[in-house]
Amino acid sequence: MRAVGLAANIFVIHALGDVISPAVIGFLNDRRGDLNKSFIVAGLMFLAAGIFWLIGVRYLKRDTELAASRL
Repeated sequence: MRAVGLAANIFVIHALGDVISPAVIGFLNDRRGDLNKSFIVAGLMFLAAGIFWLIGVRYLKRDTELAASRL
């Protein structure tokens, strides 16, 4: 279960980050004409991801215990 979860996590990270981010930054640069603003948007996405992580970490202990009890 852990290996599948880690593989899914890595896939999503790469699919939403590595693959699409250059296209998104290029699109924003083409629309706004300012590369700095495009990178600010990317930085805001990091902030949003951190907020979601902080929300999710509250459930980590409980979910880890539930997963261990199902083995």
